Amino acid sequence: MKSKLLTVAGLAVAYVLSARLGLALGPGWTRASPAWPPAGLALAAMLLLGWQAWPGVALGAFLESATGPVAGPASRLVLVAASAGVALGNTIEALAGAWLVRRFAGGRAALERPRSIFRFLALGALLSTVIGPALSVGSLSLARLLGGQNPGSLWFAWWLADGVSVVVVTPLLLAWGTRPFPLMDRKRMTELVAVQLLLGALCLVFFGGWLAAKTGPVLPAYLLVPILLWPALRLGQTGATLTIFVFWCLALIGTARGLDPLAVGEWSPSMFPLQAFIGVSAVMALVLAANVTQHAKEVRRLNAELERRVSERTAQLEAMNKELEAFSYSVSHDLRAPLRSILGFSEVLLERYASQLDASGQGFLRRACESCQQMDNLIQDLLKLSRVGRSEMRRQPVNLSALAESIADGLRKAEPDRPADFLIAPNLCAQGDERLLRVALDNLLRNAWKFTRYKPRASIQFGTVANPGGQDARPTRGRAPIQLGTVANPQFAFFVRDNGAGFDMARAGKLFGVFQRLHSASEFPGSGVGLATVQRIINRHGGLAWAVAAPDQGATFFFTLPQTTLSPGELTENSAA
Repeated sequence: MKSKLLTVAGLAVAYVLSARLGLALGPGWTRASPAWPPAGLALAAMLLLGWQAWPGVALGAFLESATGPVAGPASRLVLVAASAGVALGNTIEALAGAWLVRRFAGGRAALERPRSIFRFLALGALLSTVIGPALSVGSLSLARLLGGQNPGSLWFAWWLADGVSVVVVTPLLLAWGTRPFPLMDRKRMTELVAVQLLLGALCLVFFGGWLAAKTGPVLPAYLLVPILLWPALRLGQTGATLTIFVFWCLALIGTARGLDPLAVGEWSPSMFPLQAFIGVSAVMALVLAANVTQHAKEVRRLNAELERRVSERTAQLEAMNKELEAFSYSVSHDLRAPLRSILGFSEVLLERYASQLDASGQGFLRRACESCQQMDNLIQDLLKLSRVGRSEMRRQPVNLSALAESIADGLRKAEPDRPADFLIAPNLCAQGDERLLRVALDNLLRNAWKFTRYKPRASIQFGTVANPGGQDARPTRGRAPIQLGTVANPQFAFFVRDNGAGFDMARAGKLFGVFQRLHSASEFPGSGVGLATVQRIINRHGGLAWAVAAPDQGATFFFTLPQTTLSPGELTENSAA
C-alpha cells in the first residue's frame, strides 16, 4: 500500500513538473504550448505501471490545472470544477490510449515492429489525444475561463501538442523502461553521447539563424535528418528515442527564443511546421529502428537455429563415427581368427605335403599364404586406426625428437645394410598424448623409409619450419599445400622430409584417405591406412596436417600441434636442418 501511494505521489509530481516545463514554452495563460510532456508521460505510465497509475495522472492533472494560470478572476468553486473537468479529460485520454495500444498495438512491445508502431501512432498519438483537449476546452469554456480565445483553435493546438508529446515522450519511456540496465555496452554508450553532442552543435548552427538566413528556413532543419536516423541504425530504439527527445527539447527552446528556422511569422502559426517536422522525424526513426531490431532478431534466431542444427548434425555424425569405429573394430577383430586359421593350415600344408604337390600347387599355396599375411597386416592397420579414434587422450609434455630417434634406430636395425641418413633436430617438444604421437611419427618416418627404398642413399629429416598462415614457407614448385582440418594456426610446424619418390600434387587430395594410394602395391607395398591414421591423430590433438611434394624429388609432410612453443633460436636452428 505504501509503495502504491508513493507511486501515485511521484507520478503526480512528475506530471506537474513536466506540465510546468511545457507551459514555460507557451505565450502566457493560453497554454497553447508546442509541447505537452504530461500527455506522453501519462500514457507511458499506464503502459508501464498498469491501470493503477490513473490516480497519479488524475491528481497531477488536477493540481496542474488548479494552480496554473487562468484568464481573468474566477471563484474557487468554479476553478475547482473546471480543474476537475481538465483532470477527467486527461485521465480518460491516458486510459483510452493505454487500452487501445494494449489491445491493438502490442502494449509495452509496441515499438518492436513497424506495423505496431503505426498502430501506436494512430491510436495513441492521434485518436486518444482527441479526448483530453475536448474535455479540457469544454470545461474551461463552461467556466468562462477561455478569455475570448477561439475554442476550436485552442483545441487544435492542445491536440497537436498532446499528439507530438506522445510520439516523442512515450516511446522514450517505453524504450528505456522495458529493458534491463545496463542498456548498452561502453562502446555504444560512448557513441550515443557523441551523437547527442554532435546534434547539440548542429542545432546551435541550424537554429542559430545565420545558416537559415543564407539557405532559407526549411533546408537547415532537414539537414538534421541523417543525424536523427543514425542512432536508429546503430543503437536501436533506446538510442533513437533519446536522440529524438534531445532534438525536440533543443527545437522547442529555439522556438521559444524565436530562433525556429521553420517559423513562418507569428509564434502560434510556427508551431505546426515545427511539430510536423518533429513528428515525421520521430516516426521515421522509430520505424527504422524497429526494422533494424527486427532484422537483427531474425538474424539471431537464424543463427541460433543454424547452431542448433549444426550441433544436432555434429552429434549424429559423432554417433555414426562411433558406430562405424565399433563396427570396424569388431569386424577387424573377428576376421583375424578365421584368417589366421587359413594362414596356419596353408603353411602346415606347404610344409608337410610340399613333396606331394607339383610346382604349380606349391606356388598357389605360397600366394595364398602371402595374401593371408597381407590381409592380416591390413586388419592390424585397421585396428590401429580404430583404436586411435576410440582411445582416451592423456596430454603431457612429449619429446618428439626422442621418439623420432627411437623409431629411426628401429628402422636401421631392421635393414642394417641400407645406406640412410637421419637428420633429427634435437629437443623438439610438444603437448600431447605420447602413445598417439609415437604412432603418428612412426607412420611418417616409416613412410619416408619406404619411399626412399630405391635411392642410392636415403635422407630423412625431422624438424620445424616457420608456419605463416598454416602453410609451408617454401612450397615445392609454387604449389599450395593440401590442408586438412581446421585449427588455430601456430607459428611453426613440424615436418618429416625425405628425398624419395614423391608424388604429383594434382593427386594429393587422396593422400590422407583410407585405402588411398598414389603408387602401386608392387612398387611400394602398403595398406593405405598409415597417413589416414596420422591425420586422425593430429586432428584429435587439434592440429593440422598437409604435404607438399614433386615426382622423384621427395615429399615433406607437415603437422601442427597447438599449445606448443619454441624460442626464435630453436626455430631457426631446427628449420635449417
